Amino acid sequence: RGSCPDDLVTRAVLRSWERCRGGGLGDGEFRPSDGVVTTPKLREACERNSRLIAHAQGIMEHVYEQIRASDSLVMLSDPRGMLIHRVGDPELVSRAQKVALQPGAIWDESMRGTNAIGTALVEQSPIEIVGGEHFLGLNSFLTCSAAPIFDPQGRMVGAIDISGDYRTYQRHTLGLVRLSAQLLEKRLFESEYARELQLSFHPRPEHVGSMQEGLLAVSCDGNLLGINPVALDLLGLRRSDLGHYDFGM
Repeated sequence: RGSCPDDLVTRAVLRSWERCRGGGLGDGEFRPSDGVVTTPKLREACERNSRLIAHAQGIMEHVYEQIRASDSLVMLSDPRGMLIHRVGDPELVSRAQKVALQPGAIWDESMRGTNAIGTALVEQSPIEIVGGEHFLGLNSFLTCSAAPIFDPQGRMVGAIDISGDYRTYQRHTLGLVRLSAQLLEKRLFESEYARELQLSFHPRPEHVGSMQEGLLAVSCDGNLLGINPVALDLLGLRRSDLGHYDFGM
């Protein structure tokens, strides 16, 4: 089990460590191979999340090109933290196998302790876990940044992560995964409502077409079918309000 002074970590990391301690994690022996599903189970998970993977692949390849020289991996998980797609440097892939950073491995916080994917899924917020902030010492050679991904209905469907050796820490990585998650959510929204009227808006016209734009999906008879988080914020609405608004005459 690693250690990290409480005054040097974020509140989210402290909450995670408290959850891990409360669950008795680290009291017994943990092997990286624990929590790695069989090939058939992985295949089932990939089929179940095929739409998410299809939209994420191009984004992950693009992100990897931005960080290719940093000895890093770009990974995608499902909602319970199972890795379902990975792109990365061959050298780190070899090291990553030792801690099960591989498709089929479940990085749920209750199993693997404080880690970017598992903790981002619990906190439902982007997070960065650097070196010794990992609860289990065997993961402390890593620096990981992850952001949860939400579908057009606001359900959490997974997380996107960049992991690498803590000695090659890059300050911009958390922002990169946050932007990647937003782009993936935008593509999921556009795909979900491809047959509907989609409206883009922002108080500042120059932000239309960017990650800051609000998106609405409206049926041909004027019913409001979908709204992205940016639009909710801009309009001061809650997702539960959707059924109360339409564009009908």
